[in-house]
Amino acid sequence: LPCRLDNQDSVLNLASPAIGSYSLTMYPVEIPCYFGTYQGLTGQSSCDACDAGSQCSETGLDAVQTCDLGSDCSASGTIVPKQCYYG
Repeated sequence: LPCRLDNQDSVLNLASPAIGSYSLTMYPVEIPCYFGTYQGLTGQSSCDACDAGSQCSETGLDAVQTCDLGSDCSASGTIVPKQCYYG
């Protein structure tokens, strides 16, 4: 997006946020997606909640992570999966 610097013809071109991040129109700086979210597309204004059945345990993810074996990731936005107990 072009951003005027002054009343002249000077223009600063702001790059679209990369995958794994987003930016707000009022604050055009790339922000990594938070824990529990991801963003697989460039130029987005928000991140998506991690899908049920997967986990998002890091910031800046561009895709969901596979739920750890022996863990419960049934809630959307799982950051730390619950351990399954057998007995």
